[in-house]
Amino acid sequence: MAYTYDATGAKLRKVSTTGATTTTDYVDGIQYTNGVIDFIQTEEGIARKSGGSYIYEYNLTDHLGNVRVTFKESGGVVSPLERTDYYAFGKRTFVGANLNRYLYNGKELQEELEPYDYGSRFYDPVIGRWNVVDPLAEKMRRHSPYNYTFNNPIRFIDPDGRGPNDWVGTDNANGTTTWKWDSNITTAEQAKNAGYDDYSAPGKIVKTTSGDKVRLGEEGAIHTGIIGIHSNVGPEADFSDGHAWVSTSSVDGNIQNTFSLWPDEHSLFQGTDPNGTVSDVRTNAELNAGYATSSENYSFYVYATAEQMGALNSTVKTYAEWKYSNTCASWSSKAFKAATGIKISGSEVFGATGTPRQISRSITEKGENTPQNPDKNEKNASSSSF
Repeated sequence: MAYTYDATGAKLRKVSTTGATTTTDYVDGIQYTNGVIDFIQTEEGIARKSGGSYIYEYNLTDHLGNVRVTFKESGGVVSPLERTDYYAFGKRTFVGANLNRYLYNGKELQEELEPYDYGSRFYDPVIGRWNVVDPLAEKMRRHSPYNYTFNNPIRFIDPDGRGPNDWVGTDNANGTTTWKWDSNITTAEQAKNAGYDDYSAPGKIVKTTSGDKVRLGEEGAIHTGIIGIHSNVGPEADFSDGHAWVSTSSVDGNIQNTFSLWPDEHSLFQGTDPNGTVSDVRTNAELNAGYATSSENYSFYVYATAEQMGALNSTVKTYAEWKYSNTCASWSSKAFKAATGIKISGSEVFGATGTPRQISRSITEKGENTPQNPDKNEKNASSSSF
């Protein structure tokens, strides 16, 4: 196959030599096959050439823009032409004529090898990966340059195969809004002039199509929660006093879970053990004890992406044993850094052990905050739309 593009990257022609040579030309929504008009794209579907007239075909799509049903209407009678179902990453099964090539996310299927054309690159739904490196990969160093929608195609879409660049929205027919990041747009007027329906500076909390709340973050980050680290004693406490733990909250600041390391013999050793009885990591001991949200705690919170929330969950599920060199403070410090990349040290200067008072000192140096005003952690940006 051979493709021709103009200077802006718009596809002009495809020449396929699979079997008989077929030339497809793309001219502002009009598609030609071997020099003859094949169809004209419309807002509702396509107008397909049939002799000296056109037959209108209509598409029904889901919340991700996937074409699920194609039908035509004649004399008040609706005739289904094709019904398509998809696996999560876009591999399809269909019943019907198999004439429509604009399917998953509304993108054109390249029937020769079955990838989808997203503009900047091709996507393979069989393996759930792009065929080339993300052109904006340097802005997303925490992610594989080949990953599709951060491996979460149920929640996110990627309109053109690139990282989106302030937040702009396009209203959909079903009442939802598709948001993407555009660093070239910084005002509502600029967004309107560029053809978008909505605009938001970073910080807006919106609902996804699945009903979950996310925050439109800085530099294209999509925040799905908040991670916190805490100590219940001050910097001047005794060496052996107090307790330290980490927490997760929703993006609007409602605490969800706490995680910490406890010695078996401690009176507050309770909560749920994610790994059975072998690990000393405990869930919700602080919530059960009633002091997880005390105003006397020293706390530092940071917005987190789905990947960071997952990294914390992986640490929680990893075996850990309470001992002098691995206390509640040192474990919390490691877990918080593994998830967020931010160091809140729990180590005393004269030894490897960690103490809650040292956590409080580090939090004081960093600056205490609340789940209603977390650190933005701008270095951990993502690049998908939804």
